[in-house]
Amino acid sequence: MVLMVPIGKKILHYRKSIDMSQGELAEGICTQAFVSQIESGNAIPNIVIFRGLLNRLGVSYEYFFQEERPYASYFDEVEKAIDTLKRKRDYKGIKQFILGEKNKPCFQHVSGKQYMLWNLGICYTHIDRNIDIAIKHFHDALAVTGKSVNSSVLSEREVEILISIAITSGETKNYDYAIKLYKKALHVLRDRDQLLDEKILIRVYYNLSRTFGLKGNFQDALNHAWRGKSLCEQYDLLYLRGELLYQVGINKVELGYLEQGISYIEKCLPYFKLDEKNNPAIYEYVENKLKLLKKSLKVCDL
Repeated sequence: MVLMVPIGKKILHYRKSIDMSQGELAEGICTQAFVSQIESGNAIPNIVIFRGLLNRLGVSYEYFFQEERPYASYFDEVEKAIDTLKRKRDYKGIKQFILGEKNKPCFQHVSGKQYMLWNLGICYTHIDRNIDIAIKHFHDALAVTGKSVNSSVLSEREVEILISIAITSGETKNYDYAIKLYKKALHVLRDRDQLLDEKILIRVYYNLSRTFGLKGNFQDALNHAWRGKSLCEQYDLLYLRGELLYQVGINKVELGYLEQGISYIEKCLPYFKLDEKNNPAIYEYVENKLKLLKKSLKVCDL
């Protein structure tokens, strides 16, 4: 007999909206199998388990039983618009867009509010260079679902927020703390049976490589860049492929393998060329760096 289908379907909806697995939702509350039964309408949670699940999802008891509203498709369009602005690195546009939309109903929901706070934090990092306000927004975004940097269970979105905290910490040269957060992100992502977005894992490896390089630990930087590059090839993604090839090349140069390093930096140029319209400064920087390295190679050959 099918029981409590509306409750089960709503729990399923909220869980998927924050990219959380059944096991992550169940941890410390009940079994994964019981969550599966609830979502399929074949079991009724008692009040203790039910409230525990709602707390984990970041949804209040009152909000859960409100009438459904058709905000999901609108929020999807908002995400697409912001992602387009991110690719162009138009952070002023993102900030204006969010401030204009923040009072819309879709941003009052858990996932919408978390998304808004996270992206505002990114804007404060890039536009205002106000690291303290940026990090506060990131922590507030995690707190929307009752999480923190110390939480053992994080959705993919929350891992992205963790990465943002790490990147911002690196901006203040707090490299050890940034590396600690990146490694935690790796641990969380590796524990998942399947990733909804493989690019998150690639982004962690890229930022680990970059941070180790800034610390002067070029071998670790090279190792993580190589792993990220391999994932790009495994998933057949262009995402960060140019940046990872550059990291492989520049760290080989730092380790004394000048000719090998130059060959990898040459390989990264076509990828930056593809995105030159959005990021002309990056292409120009890498091109000039390559010219200087080739001059150094000629001097070494004399």
